[in-house]
Amino acid sequence: MMRRLVFAAAWCAMAAACSQAQTAQPAKLSGARSIALVGDLVLVTSTDRNELRVLDLVPPVSIQGRQFLPAPNPLQPLSIPVLNRPTRLARDLSYADLKTADDTLVQAEGREVGGPLVYASSPGLSEISIIGATEDLLVEVARLPVSAPVTATAARFDPVSQTSVLYFATDNGTKSVLFMLPLPSPAELNQRRKADESKLLSELKGNLKVVAPYNDLAVTELLVLPRGRLAVALRDRLGKTGETLLVDTATGAATPMNFGGPVRMLMTHAATQLEGGGTLGAGARVYGLLDESACGSPACGGVVAVDGQTGARLNGFLGTPMAPIQFGEVWPVSMSIFAGVPLNLLGTVVTVPLLGVVSTSTGDVVFFDAGSLTPFDVDSGGGRVSVAPAMYLPAATAATVPYVEGPIASSIVVGEGAGYDEEITVTDDGVMPDPFVVTGSLSGPMGRTGPGKSFSFTGVPWKGGATAPALTFSMGPMASSTPLGTSWKFSVTRGFAQYSTYIDTSNTYSAVALCAVHLPGPIAFWLPGQRAPANDNERVNARLFLAFPSANGVVEIAPATVNPGPATANVFCYR
Repeated sequence: MMRRLVFAAAWCAMAAACSQAQTAQPAKLSGARSIALVGDLVLVTSTDRNELRVLDLVPPVSIQGRQFLPAPNPLQPLSIPVLNRPTRLARDLSYADLKTADDTLVQAEGREVGGPLVYASSPGLSEISIIGATEDLLVEVARLPVSAPVTATAARFDPVSQTSVLYFATDNGTKSVLFMLPLPSPAELNQRRKADESKLLSELKGNLKVVAPYNDLAVTELLVLPRGRLAVALRDRLGKTGETLLVDTATGAATPMNFGGPVRMLMTHAATQLEGGGTLGAGARVYGLLDESACGSPACGGVVAVDGQTGARLNGFLGTPMAPIQFGEVWPVSMSIFAGVPLNLLGTVVTVPLLGVVSTSTGDVVFFDAGSLTPFDVDSGGGRVSVAPAMYLPAATAATVPYVEGPIASSIVVGEGAGYDEEITVTDDGVMPDPFVVTGSLSGPMGRTGPGKSFSFTGVPWKGGATAPALTFSMGPMASSTPLGTSWKFSVTRGFAQYSTYIDTSNTYSAVALCAVHLPGPIAFWLPGQRAPANDNERVNARLFLAFPSANGVVEIAPATVNPGPATANVFCYR
């Protein structure tokens, strides 16, 4: 707290009167590519300036709104110089009890806590910046040189011993090596750096331990889990295949995690109570964002969850191993999983036991139910016909043919959430006894049927509670009296829409009007006071923070007030 008091005092001296509210100074970010939440501070990369800036979520009362911490000269924002072009931030991670304001326990280990160190790295560089992230020590405390370019970092914090362990992977082009490095407190590191930086770096390099080497594989992601475990995502040099291992860092024993393909991002969660009863301990599940480079298309992407102890793929809402949760023809950019987050679901604020949040290449932010392993459905209209059946004659038909009922309009039933929004074509190819070929513009071939018969197509369920079959209808008894090649077309909507929102910048007077929010990045979740909301009024204070490289800023969203479609209320941009 001392740093904030010093900053506030300096600001007041420069601003003539503390009795008047002051406007926060802009950070002038240049490359907001990654963020890390530590307490009430959000550290943000300013990649092009080789530095970090610090957004204060609880600024002095004399400041209007949130502010980037000022430098000792309060007319300038605080800058933390780091290695060249920092693009990745990792933080110390541990878990703490989630309590109410009166210290009542809500959930043991129900809160993720960022420890006192943050780690910055950059593709192609063989070094790591270690940054003190406590309020009284916002400075690079060590710059660790390593043997090869760094590809992934993660860290855990022990609140009892007040020490950290950094995990990182290097890659020399033919082999990756996973290291671990025990670290003392930021204050001790900084003190030793000031006394003799060369000696400190020599001692740190002497304490490095190789966890595992991986020949002909690249480490793409690391994730610390409780009880000394580490998830390690690997892929081949072409990105077409890969595996993820659950590594015991004490013994080196590795257990495969069944994601079904290479992953490029891993996330876990704090402890939480599921809706159906029962508790999920911290790290009980691991979520992987599949790497689309395996096929070059979003079709092989999506989110898959596995058991954090055994690595087995979890069962989805059908009771079978879950299919990936996908997000259409877009590329997921980042993913996070948060426990106990309040979300506005069709006008009702619901505390979601495990909320999944994905930012996409189109600028959207998509929410899904990471507890039930299913998307949220914000379409309340149900499955339905959107365009009624119409008959189309073959191009070579010269005679006028009166309309003949093919699919009987009144018989068409569309299952909710069990197929696609698509056009259905029924074509007569003359092959008896079922001459009508049914095809979906997205489903592809769906089957055959005949005059006077009923047709049914199961489809693919997209959510829990989906209604199967996806499509049923009956053919008219005289349909085969039409010329060969006659077809009928109609369109259906599955009555399912994912919970997707985007930042609306169309209002020139809004708080985000000048933010180019086209490409969101990493996501952080903040509970004010780091405690459980006691009621609906407090739930609206929970916030998501997203880095937007396209905007050179950080956007704040209140999930309790957001709606599908354009987000306008309680949305702010900090640049």
